[in-house]
Amino acid sequence: MSASLRVNTLATRWEVDVSRLPEDVAGRLRTLWAATAAWTPDRSEPPGFPRRLVAHTLDQLPGEGDDECVLLPADADSAPYAFSGMLTLKAISAQAGRLTMLHASALALPESGASVLLVAASGTGKTTAATRLGRDLDYLTDETAAVRDDLSIVPHPKPLSIVGPGGKHERSPAELGLRPHRDDAWVGATLLLDRVAGESARLEPMPILEAVIQAIPQSSSLPSQDAPFARLLAVFGAGRGVHRLVYGEVEEAVPVVLDLLRSARRGERTDLGVELLPPPPDRRGTPWSAHPGAEADLTAGTRVRRAPWVDAVGCEDEVLVLNGPQPVRLLGIGATTWLAASEPTSLADLLAIVVDTHGTHPEADRLVGEAVAALVSQGMLTVEA
Repeated sequence: MSASLRVNTLATRWEVDVSRLPEDVAGRLRTLWAATAAWTPDRSEPPGFPRRLVAHTLDQLPGEGDDECVLLPADADSAPYAFSGMLTLKAISAQAGRLTMLHASALALPESGASVLLVAASGTGKTTAATRLGRDLDYLTDETAAVRDDLSIVPHPKPLSIVGPGGKHERSPAELGLRPHRDDAWVGATLLLDRVAGESARLEPMPILEAVIQAIPQSSSLPSQDAPFARLLAVFGAGRGVHRLVYGEVEEAVPVVLDLLRSARRGERTDLGVELLPPPPDRRGTPWSAHPGAEADLTAGTRVRRAPWVDAVGCEDEVLVLNGPQPVRLLGIGATTWLAASEPTSLADLLAIVVDTHGTHPEADRLVGEAVAALVSQGMLTVEA
């Protein structure tokens, strides 16, 4: 039996030396990752691939000159789960900033390649939904949906982690009777899962900023991308757009998903009704560090300006600002003030803009002053000299 395991997934190729693993562990890994054995490089493969890994059990020491090492339990029940998590993290790290990646299942309609992205946190039914839908749809992933800028999907057909006695156990797509993956899938719709006991399966409209807020914790390295909101919203606007899928039993959700995908057309765009507000070069924030807040004595003549930010999007009277790694949702006066302060602007001028936008109020002076002070303390505005 070969001493190496070849895995080509998430547009990354890995040559894994499994010669130091127990034979049953190495054999199980080959079975689980058989769907990823093709060695033709994907067009989205990063520089530096293929890469070599050396797998060891936890009681072994790496050998001199070994390449990247992977430490695994020595039993065939636990090792595959550890291997899947490790390899997925390495692939995500290699693709960070290059692809839009969501913690989501992805499955494609066999006749067209139109795919659904099922976005949800761990433990909320994503894998269960993928396991059932994968009997009718081509299985792409149950873990990380990776989307290129042209809205095509990079397959990551990893084994599925099924909860059973003693914890999670890996099962290959073939063992679960799932349809094989394909390389020409494209985004036909994005669904945020909402499993509610006793509810009938249905699609509900999803306010776009709420969808973005819910998706950010389920994204991988989103702030490190160029124009992260533009790329995420391109995914949400693809095909039939973004919806909430409410359901009690996944079996009832199957026809809802199939009907939605059958109505999707490649190149179709859903108008999300948003305005993108990217920072100019001199106000571009850092992806992983929010601009520090400050305290300041504010007067009518104090001038403030938007602090550096990573990206922002506006919808009606709301603005969602990505300040470092986390989004800040601004409403009402807060949104108006932040939008008005694209250049150094005095509190007196901001007060006039707020009154013009929202109408007069007997305590407008105090309300605007408090809003500005809060934005300064949160690192959303800076006081200008």
